[in-house]
Amino acid sequence: MISDRFNKWIIGLILVLMGIFTFWRMAGWMCSEHVGQAVARAPQGQKVKPVRPSHSVETAALVASSDAPLLPRQVAEQGPKEAAAVDVVKDNGALQAWADGVGVDDMVAALKRLQDEEPNELGRALTVQLIRRWAEKDVATAAAWAVQMPSGETRQVALGAVAIMWADQDPGRAIEWVNQWSADTERQSGLLNIAYETARTDPELALGLAIGQPVLPEWDELIRHAAMQWAASAPEAASAWVQQNIDGPLRAQVLARVAMAWGETDPVAAATLALEAIPPGRLQENAVMGIVQRWVQKDPETTAAWVARFPDDSFKQTALENLVKLWADKDAQQVATWLNSMTNGFTREEAVVAFTGWLSPASPAVAAQWAESLAGESERQRQMELVGRNWLETDGPAARAWIAQVSLPEPAKRRLLGSTYAISEHATLFP
Repeated sequence: MISDRFNKWIIGLILVLMGIFTFWRMAGWMCSEHVGQAVARAPQGQKVKPVRPSHSVETAALVASSDAPLLPRQVAEQGPKEAAAVDVVKDNGALQAWADGVGVDDMVAALKRLQDEEPNELGRALTVQLIRRWAEKDVATAAAWAVQMPSGETRQVALGAVAIMWADQDPGRAIEWVNQWSADTERQSGLLNIAYETARTDPELALGLAIGQPVLPEWDELIRHAAMQWAASAPEAASAWVQQNIDGPLRAQVLARVAMAWGETDPVAAATLALEAIPPGRLQENAVMGIVQRWVQKDPETTAAWVARFPDDSFKQTALENLVKLWADKDAQQVATWLNSMTNGFTREEAVVAFTGWLSPASPAVAAQWAESLAGESERQRQMELVGRNWLETDGPAARAWIAQVSLPEPAKRRLLGSTYAISEHATLFP
């Protein structure tokens, strides 16, 4: 009897131990499966983050073990390598989540592991994410690591990431660090990164960096960008700096951007700068049009009075067209009142032409009255024909009645009505 009880006890113990062992194995398998599935789903845009290790030992295992679910290897091998990598690279949230799961103390191990991987776009993206995060915590140490990386695209991107992060924290030290680089190409790229970053908060410093640099399109664009940033807050200072420090065609390009930015706060000063400091030509015209477009939203009457003083030429014609259409979008009745207050001449004629074109698609009957008010015979006839064509498309009977009684030459009436009849007859072929 005792022997039977003992045997049953032994069998029960074995079953319990087997259950514990099975549970342990299943728990381990489910954990690793959960990590793999979370990472694999992240590139597809789902809000699933990789499991974050709770302490540095597990983090080190994640990036150091050859069997660990390292993101570049795991995701790339789940399907076509290029497609998988591109999907993950596009999902910046997945990359950031993965980088956030690596402890600061494990950055070196993680970066070394990534360096050992076969070079690919995903590996470069992860390297940059890690270095950026490292730079947030300890920019000097991250900078030292980036500088010793082997030459290649990953090194270039990593250096740029640290330069931008350091420029945000301490531009002076960032510039000093970059100026120590021996390779001219890397140094130019690093300084350019710093300049763009500082342009947000200190555009004058960014412009100072550009002075003395080689004449390259990249630096020219930086100057245009930084000057426009400066003009948003201190346009007079930006304008004065540009006129003192920039020469040649670039000067006009930069002043055009300054003028357009200035137009947001002081259109009168901006217009004065555009007309007096920018040589006549396309740049000046574009700057003036930009100012008109901004000014008319705030004070259309003053804008109209300013444009009316332009010389009677194609430039004024374009300015009036922009003015009238934007003003009409805001208050068409005000435009009509302004036009009725004007005497016949170049300004009124061009403004009425613009207003007629704006009215014609939606209100052809009203547009027809404005077209008839034009003083110039040839322009009046041309605008009336244009209105007639639009009107025929929306309300044929009313348009034909107007055409029959309006003071248009008979050949013009036949052109309009004949084209209508031809279209109507042709349309009967397609019920």
